[in-house]
Amino acid sequence: MIRRHLIAVLGIASILVLAVVVMRWGLALSPVKAGLIAAPGDAPPPSERTTLQYMIWGRENEVRQEREKLEEFVLDNPDIQVELVQAGGTNYQVKLATMLAGGVAPDIFMVHEAMFPTLAENELILPLDELVATDPDIDLADYYEAVVELGRYDGTLYRLPTGFSTVVLYYNRDMFDAAGLSYPKEDWTWEDMLRTARALTMEEGGRTVQYGIMGIGPWLTYLMMMWQNGGEAFDEDGHLAIGRPEYLEANAEALQFCADLQLRWGVHPSEAALETLPANPFVARRVAMSLSGTWLNAQIRGRSDFRWGIAHPPRRGRRASLVFGGSPVIYRRTEHPEAAWRLLKAMAGERWQHRIASEARSLPAHRAVVEDLRIPGIPDDVDLSPIFDVVGYARTQPVGPQVSEWMEQPISDLRDRVLLGSVREERIREELARMQERFDRNCPHCSTPR
Repeated sequence: MIRRHLIAVLGIASILVLAVVVMRWGLALSPVKAGLIAAPGDAPPPSERTTLQYMIWGRENEVRQEREKLEEFVLDNPDIQVELVQAGGTNYQVKLATMLAGGVAPDIFMVHEAMFPTLAENELILPLDELVATDPDIDLADYYEAVVELGRYDGTLYRLPTGFSTVVLYYNRDMFDAAGLSYPKEDWTWEDMLRTARALTMEEGGRTVQYGIMGIGPWLTYLMMMWQNGGEAFDEDGHLAIGRPEYLEANAEALQFCADLQLRWGVHPSEAALETLPANPFVARRVAMSLSGTWLNAQIRGRSDFRWGIAHPPRRGRRASLVFGGSPVIYRRTEHPEAAWRLLKAMAGERWQHRIASEARSLPAHRAVVEDLRIPGIPDDVDLSPIFDVVGYARTQPVGPQVSEWMEQPISDLRDRVLLGSVREERIREELARMQERFDRNCPHCSTPR
């Protein structure tokens, strides 16, 4: 109870402080309205229609795709019209926090994982368990369990499963064939990946022109590698455990292996090298393998200049991957809860899910849609099954008010020093142990419920 109260107070304070800062510096608070979407005709007349405001982030083509799905929804629900509101990705959380602090939030809005716990703790988003229990159109058993869990916080459901992404291994089949190498298998290990990456890394004139692997560097990838090596970052109660004796060796070994891909073996491009490479080196055929989220499907589909495939991530002591979701939530103070629920329910429905599959930015969460799934622009010889098989053992990223302070930022800082060569091997263990000591001393009540 004390923990929940502290987090709630801090959450409210952070939202209010953010609003004050935004207003003080005169930042633009008004999101861009992308237009009203309404069914044609006068039955019912516009004056009798419920208007829902729905806020999203995204590029122009993503907004267009969302409009198209909403146009289908209002045809089926002519008594509802939707005002689609677009906010830029970098300003989205600022604008949303300001609107929430002022009590004028949209009826439905997308929410970033980092903001999700604060909104739930402060009762700013609508719990869905009772609605799901009383609505015969929704059966959570129709969806992947891991994706359903993405919508829960502290045991309560706030988001329906719509789209999701997993982390898998993409590989260039042409490069593998040219080198006479076998394609990645389901039981691939770190050692298999490293040996293959070294064989696929090529130099010309002292300069690397083709790298074996990319995608290992962000803190979440490091976390996934810790899991694969038998380590943990948080315990079952949500307390930081990254430097505890039972996990210290596995965690330090995983971080060192990730760094060595760049520093020791040179099979992974450094940040400096990435600045000289095309925007997506794998798609540009400068990297043979990419450990990536399945949003890469949208970037690579339609390419006919090389053959590619998808495999499970490599493992060490155990299998591990990450699953992400981007489902919207309902504002708890909406004046139109029934209409908002109908829209949210439609987003989780099979028709909307088929559209998500065709867009390729994320994957449909509905099992019936996944059966015999083909994504337009992706060749028939690309086996998509690893994407969905991974869901069976993928884990969600830790969320909670203390994750950034006690995990994300320290790991990012440690990574930078490791990649500069100033911290290696035993020093990594010492750094992780110090992180643990600071947490145990200063944050005994902090936890991450999910």
